[in-house]
Amino acid sequence: MFPDDEEGLRRRILAVRHTLDAARDRVEALEDQNRRLRDQLSHIRSIDSEVEPRLRRGAPSRAPATVVAPPQTRATVKTPPAVKTPSQPPASPGEMPAMLDLPSRGQSAVRIGLRVQGPSEPVRQEVFDKSRIKIGKLGSCHLTLDGVDVSRLHAIVEAEPGEPITLIDVGSSSGTFVNGQRINKAELQIGDKIKIGDFAIVVTEVAAR
Repeated sequence: MFPDDEEGLRRRILAVRHTLDAARDRVEALEDQNRRLRDQLSHIRSIDSEVEPRLRRGAPSRAPATVVAPPQTRATVKTPPAVKTPSQPPASPGEMPAMLDLPSRGQSAVRIGLRVQGPSEPVRQEVFDKSRIKIGKLGSCHLTLDGVDVSRLHAIVEAEPGEPITLIDVGSSSGTFVNGQRINKAELQIGDKIKIGDFAIVVTEVAAR
């Protein structure tokens, strides 16, 4: 082979290597962009799964309590002469919290007891009287579980008066289990065992109030 031919071959080899390197860089950039898009899509789905149950279940249950019940109940409270006397103006502002308490009492008609055992903490007993109990890592959750496999908002317990008590997974990454079975939605009864991350939760009390 002549020197000129060797030099030309060497240049072509270098050009091919340069092209391959550029192609690898492009593939890595596309893969990184794809990962970011998947993360964004997962985040959007997580937000949607948290908001949809509230829109579907929260609004219908509150409207009757706030619009219908308070006027009927307040009509009987304002009839006594003591409320209408000029000497008791503070009683009028005080009626506002009382009216606002009516929906709260309607929502707290079910008392739920949960025994919680974490991986590195003692057993604790939690009692709730809310119609919706949020479970997750966030400090704003009613039942806070600080674990690696616990999502920020992991699950919700629905406890509407006269309805079955329901545990709903809101799109957690590690899943929610009831009596060893992974669930999206399941009815709860006394003695049921819930597993969220490394936390074991047992339903100890269900009572109407």
